[in-house]
Amino acid sequence: MIFIYIIIASLSGSDVKVNQSIPFTNMMECKAYVSKNQTNMIDSANRAYGKVDITEMGCVSMNSRVLQPMFYFEPM
Repeated sequence: MIFIYIIIASLSGSDVKVNQSIPFTNMMECKAYVSKNQTNMIDSANRAYGKVDITEMGCVSMNSRVLQPMFYFEPM
């Protein structure tokens, strides 16, 4: 399974959050979804976790557990 992840900056380091509600079977499908829905996903993360500094977003395969970053953000 392939899922979307975000990395949130915090005072204690980085916190990786994985969204398991939308599973993908193909990495390219996941990346296309993230590219198309980037703004909505950031808004959703801010609603779920409060106003947070997201430093990275992308896709991760649970088989390899290697993050496939697509976007990097400058922390505010």
